[in-house]
Amino acid sequence: MPWINEDQCRGCGACVRVCPVNAISMNSSRIAVIDQSKCTKCGNCLSLCPMDCIRPNSENSDLKGQGGGAAMRSGSGSGAGRRGPGSGLGRGRR
Repeated sequence: MPWINEDQCRGCGACVRVCPVNAISMNSSRIAVIDQSKCTKCGNCLSLCPMDCIRPNSENSDLKGQGGGAAMRSGSGSGAGRRGPGSGLGRGRR
């Protein structure tokens, strides 16, 4: 979930133009605003911003743990895991 460092944003609008889901707009002060309910976290804005003011949620203490990464860390995935089929084969375990 990207966020805007408002102190660095210069209102160029590059992020608005590159967002594929129109989740970014400019406020009345010409500062970019991200609608988190629309954002797909594609990263286009993050990599394009010339001022480097669009940052990942990991750099904002108010947003840490949001944006999909938490589910993977908590072990709630649907994979077979370390003890799934074939685990230990060919490594001397019996």
